[in-house]
Amino acid sequence: MAAIYIKKDKDGSIEALVKVNTYKDVTNIENRAKTVEVFSLASKLVKEKITNGVYVGYAVLSDGESTVGSTVNRSAGGYDCETIVSYRKKSSWSDCDGSHTGGCYGHITLTTIKESRTKCYVSLGGNQEQIDWIEDDNFGMPYEEYEEEVVEEKVVKKDPCAEAKKNDSIAMTLLKNLLVKGKKDSIMASVASDTVEKSFTFGKDASGTIRTTNIAKGTRLQSAPMSPTNSNFIVQGAGHSHTKDGYAALSPGDIYSFNTANRANGQFRYFFGFASSGDTYLFTIIDSTVFADFVAKYPMNSVFDIKDQGWLENSDIGQDYNMIFDACIRQGYTKDAADEAAQAYVIKEFKMGIALSKSDANGNFKGVFYDTKPTGMVTQPYTIAKATNCNY
Repeated sequence: MAAIYIKKDKDGSIEALVKVNTYKDVTNIENRAKTVEVFSLASKLVKEKITNGVYVGYAVLSDGESTVGSTVNRSAGGYDCETIVSYRKKSSWSDCDGSHTGGCYGHITLTTIKESRTKCYVSLGGNQEQIDWIEDDNFGMPYEEYEEEVVEEKVVKKDPCAEAKKNDSIAMTLLKNLLVKGKKDSIMASVASDTVEKSFTFGKDASGTIRTTNIAKGTRLQSAPMSPTNSNFIVQGAGHSHTKDGYAALSPGDIYSFNTANRANGQFRYFFGFASSGDTYLFTIIDSTVFADFVAKYPMNSVFDIKDQGWLENSDIGQDYNMIFDACIRQGYTKDAADEAAQAYVIKEFKMGIALSKSDANGNFKGVFYDTKPTGMVTQPYTIAKATNCNY
């Protein structure tokens, strides 16, 4: 009995290889095929390209007689075929490239694979024989397989608490660098009596060494200058002072200055504030895409009071800020502490994509978090309490 190996092509044609045991079977196959070529092969498998350009395999007979290679088209008749189609998916992971901004660890590519197997029944000498599927490179695959790429971007949001904690650790290391610490100490030495802000930027040069700029001064009407780029190093951030005329914590104006610097230089991700109270605050970026979205939704001129350097009272952010600030004052908070709590609240509520942290006595930065609980009372709608756990 003959064994027949068939591969169904995408154009609908069928390639067939017939392995026969005797010349008697050759006669039966000749009745079903358009062309038959007989080869006398002694002891090896070969792969030949026959005249019509179709690759088929040829196998040695067990008795050493001969093999037959045959190309069969549908028009030859004498057989019935049934195609079974199945689908499966596989996935692969790759990291985000430069086209992805914050908020994405990577993306998953899903590949859809369509597999089709054609079962054929061929009449051989009056007998109906089902073809066995044999996957042998010498005979070609008995089914077609192709991949259709279905790319689905799966944005994996960063854990804001984990991101903030990582940034705090990096910031602590940066601030302990001798050059950066030297600039900070110089500013802190006079910040209690200064009437204008001071600032400097820092970053790494081509060799990886931390560099800083000289300390710059602002004016009574303008904050200290802070360039996001430098010809001698890649700027990673800046430090600046808050005089006694303002609140200790970083301000709404600082948020927009930070965003402007980050848009000009994506490596600019750390912004220190050195307060006249002796406290050191820190802004870091959790998600630059979210940060950009916030600024697009709330442009500076729509929410910032340039005269008071705070949130506009009639803006959504200003109303929430004042609600928390006033609640804190009623609870006995100092103005600096009330401002800190209110800033932390609006940063979280308005999804700014940044984190506010504060240095402890050991130089370790810790996130500034507050719990707000409604009371149901008109005179004191919320109680505000400092939280130890991240609640972004």
